[in-house]
Amino acid sequence: YENSFGRTDVEGCCFWGRGALHTKGICNIGKLNYYLGAKAAEDGRPSRYPNVDFCSFPEATCAGSGSREMRWVTSMFEWTERIQNYDDGKDWNYLQKLKDFVDGGMIDFDFLDGVSAIVNRGCHLPPCDGAAANVNGGIGAGATIHLQEERLNNFKTVLEALERPGEKALIRAASKYINDYKDIINSQILLSQTPQGQLYPSYRYSLPDFLDALVVIAEE
Repeated sequence: YENSFGRTDVEGCCFWGRGALHTKGICNIGKLNYYLGAKAAEDGRPSRYPNVDFCSFPEATCAGSGSREMRWVTSMFEWTERIQNYDDGKDWNYLQKLKDFVDGGMIDFDFLDGVSAIVNRGCHLPPCDGAAANVNGGIGAGATIHLQEERLNNFKTVLEALERPGEKALIRAASKYINDYKDIINSQILLSQTPQGQLYPSYRYSLPDFLDALVVIAEE
């Protein structure tokens, strides 16, 4: 999807996706560098990774020093910056829809389909306005959400692990994650896939690394 200047190219700051959200493109990679990487340090601002230039070495997310944490932190940053801030300017605002979902008992999963579409296509109800098959690799042009049913099932698994509903249940679940639900999360969610379609436990994305990154995001 295009940035505020209408750019959809990846000139000088490109990669085809790294991290838990497959962060890619000149806009998203550039933001990582501006807020978390070498550009922030260069400008004298706080930087989690002051020696990492994501624009010149986007592979650092999965191959650089500290990449076990970085592959999660960079994805959480994109989530808060791109997904949580989503507002179509009409009637779909992420934070409001999230509130409606929780207030409604967390049973209206149209919300989840909308979020999956934002992550995967760039808007909550694809095809997105202004998208075309020959623009930006066709992102937003199709109506199909990649692995839509699997995304929904994964979310339901997480809800069950968090003992919904209620704030106290969330706090209890967070402290019990590793001991009580490690096997569920690792066997059903944190999976990789072979070119032949076979699923296997991911060696790149682990629950302990995720929880460590969650602490980093919460503190910074």
